[in-house]
This record gives sequence, C-alpha cells and structure tokens, in this order.
Amino acid sequence: MHACSAFIRSQYRQIRLCYDGERGIQLQRIAAHKTMSTKPHPILEVPYLLINDYTPSVDNNNLNVMILPQLLNKWSKLYS
Repeated sequence: MHACSAFIRSQYRQIRLCYDGERGIQLQRIAAHKTMSTKPHPILEVPYLLINDYTPSVDNNNLNVMILPQLLNKWSKLYS
C-alpha cells in the first residue's frame, strides 16, 4: 500500500494529465459503460468486484477484504 501511494504521489501530475486529457476521458467512458452493463447484477455501489465481466449480487459483493485472496483462489479453481 505504501509503495502504491508513493508511486501515485510521485506520478500525480502525469496521472492527472492523463485523467483530464482525451485518452483519460475516453477510458472513463469505457469504464462507465462497462460498469452500467454488467451481468447478471448491475453495479449499484462501490467498491465492487468485476471478474471476467461477471459481477456478483450486492450481498455477495460485500466481502471481507481480509479473505479476498482465499476467495479469488477458490473462484479460480472452480472456473479454470
């Protein structure tokens, strides 16, 4: 987490230029479209999970972040 925040802090100007620029706006629109068209459950709140264009129900989306690695491992075994 510290390394991530340090990276963002040191690259903030470049990130902001991209975000406010033509490419950033295009990426935001793509993300918004993907968010609004998820199946089988629309995304109503953040944060949310979107794995291989699938989103769980809102109840299943409220995960304990401490067990997320184990849940992802279980999911990958079920669907691989």
